[in-house]
Amino acid sequence: MSGVRGAWSMMVALLVGLAVVCGVGTGVSEPPGPLQWTIFDGGSEESGTDIIEVEGGGYAVAGTSRNETSRAMLLLRADENGSVLWDRTYTLSGMDAAHVVRETEDGGYVLAGEQDGRLALIGTGAEGEVRWTGPEGANVSDLGPARDLLVTGDGDCLLAGSTRTPGGGKTAALVRTNESGHLEWVQTYEDLNESEATALAMTDNEGYAVAGLSSGAEEVFLMMAGANGTRTWTRTFQALEVWPIFSDIQGLMTSPDLTLRAGGGYAVAGGLTFPERPVSAALLLLTDENGNLERNWTYQKDGDFWAESMAKVDDTGFVLACYHDPLANPTNLVVLFGTGENGTSQWEVDATPGFLNSFENDPYSIITTRDGNYAVTGKTRTIDPETGLESQDLFILLTAREWRA
Repeated sequence: MSGVRGAWSMMVALLVGLAVVCGVGTGVSEPPGPLQWTIFDGGSEESGTDIIEVEGGGYAVAGTSRNETSRAMLLLRADENGSVLWDRTYTLSGMDAAHVVRETEDGGYVLAGEQDGRLALIGTGAEGEVRWTGPEGANVSDLGPARDLLVTGDGDCLLAGSTRTPGGGKTAALVRTNESGHLEWVQTYEDLNESEATALAMTDNEGYAVAGLSSGAEEVFLMMAGANGTRTWTRTFQALEVWPIFSDIQGLMTSPDLTLRAGGGYAVAGGLTFPERPVSAALLLLTDENGNLERNWTYQKDGDFWAESMAKVDDTGFVLACYHDPLANPTNLVVLFGTGENGTSQWEVDATPGFLNSFENDPYSIITTRDGNYAVTGKTRTIDPETGLESQDLFILLTAREWRA
């Protein structure tokens, strides 16, 4: 490993009250309470791509720290109020990024992402100190970036991603390593043309539900795999069938997220765009336990609008963290969008703090916390009104909390 550093960095915590919100609601039928933003500036361009709630309280965030010539994996630890406790960056190749983080049973972390476009793993201790890097094994250089990660009960890592095909394309893949990053097996799904797995969920029968993009992003796939990655079934949902407003131009899907439905079956969220038209929508697909489509929802706003991440809210529905770029507004917005268990829209909240002077905001990951609130991470780009300098920083957004300095 060529360079691992840890540093305390400047943090600004901001409390945002919303006039449209009255009280704290734990059910999806009510919008969230006050929004608290923490902005982390580590001196480079930072973005948060995944957030988890840790066993000891507070949060861990995975992301990327970028300068003009290189990128590094980023791991950040925050307390229950979003205050940054420590941050670490990890350099493997010079062009690295962390896409997902999971906590291990001993209180450490596994970071999964990429180095030079290939799969990368780092196992750390509780304070972010490096224990191992991976993956190790034959043909690991063919494996593409990790998009999602599950840590099994015995400490193994199951990863969603892709692998290179002999013809130079890529196909969706599941990868399993042991607790030290040594490769155990790779399952590939060559019939899913130009595909990538982007989301995982563990089922009750010790199998895995997998979602991703195929056919060059013209369709979303949902797949069930056994404990060893052997596929049971696959369902595909084409853009032009999901939202048939055009029949003669190409429709593309955004990378889908996945969760289990409370009553059985699966929920897949993402977005759908038509590159030749200024039209897009957030997407929610609800299926039964065999992947058969039961409900298909699209939610549209002016300009670009799609879901980046999704979380289940008890048995009452889902919350989507959405990207919104309005046609008449230069600021990209962070929108939290709540639905019922059958996908009906319940509420939406513009969670973008206007007084930050931000013009680009993107939420990459949302979770439901143990107390029924929400935590979000992503990136925000701001302009200093005095100097005119731009800054891209990682944000942590927490709902319905009282700020304690």
